[in-house]
Amino acid sequence: MAISIRICSLRFFAPVAVAFCVFALGCGSGEYQKRLNNTIKRLKEQSAFAGMSDPIPLPGTKLTFCVPKEFVNAADKADDPLHKKLLSPNPLRPEQADAAAFYMYLTEAKPEQGEDLPALTLHWGRRDPATGSKQDPSSELMYALQDALPNKELKWEEVQFSTPEGGSLTWQKLSASGNMEFVMVKCADGTLTGAKRMSGDLHLYIYKHPESGVFVWMVWRVPSIIAGDVGAEALAQRVGGSLKFKPE
Repeated sequence: MAISIRICSLRFFAPVAVAFCVFALGCGSGEYQKRLNNTIKRLKEQSAFAGMSDPIPLPGTKLTFCVPKEFVNAADKADDPLHKKLLSPNPLRPEQADAAAFYMYLTEAKPEQGEDLPALTLHWGRRDPATGSKQDPSSELMYALQDALPNKELKWEEVQFSTPEGGSLTWQKLSASGNMEFVMVKCADGTLTGAKRMSGDLHLYIYKHPESGVFVWMVWRVPSIIAGDVGAEALAQRVGGSLKFKPE
């Protein structure tokens, strides 16, 4: 049966206005063109963060992040036995003790027929050298990913995530594909109904915060059936770029 999937409110919005005062600045000057280009760039970056949530604290750290408002915070449903069972603290290696028990999932994918769909899930992990191991977890996470989804070759790549202020954060990324377990969401009301193994992609991003020394990582699990609709990598850029340090 063909499934038509609709994703609501996850597209980036184009800026509706750029700049005025062309006369005073001189439209032919190189300096004006440079300022204009910077203004356009900043407006585009700000528009990419439209529709995001208020800052959310990352447990065990002084960091906050934002997600699209269509995401559900599974931490708010911690008393639900089904959520505890389906949303593992760490989709790579559950015994890894420093994985933050924090999850988000998307519920806006709704087929016309009303069936359940597998959900895109975001899991956060963290390691704070001040309170635990001082070792960079990158190698451990790579080995865990190789165990979970055997691939011929995995290699970290550097990615830049734009911030709402016009700067950028440098993350490291690994990606793998294979069969994995996804939570199923009832399209009528967004509740979890079970779990099912199917093909999908896993994107792992890790970042070392320069001020606190804390390592944080995001694990995005994307079911193949909705991968083309949700734009997981673009979502990861928005979420990763929103990361901020909130000192006491």
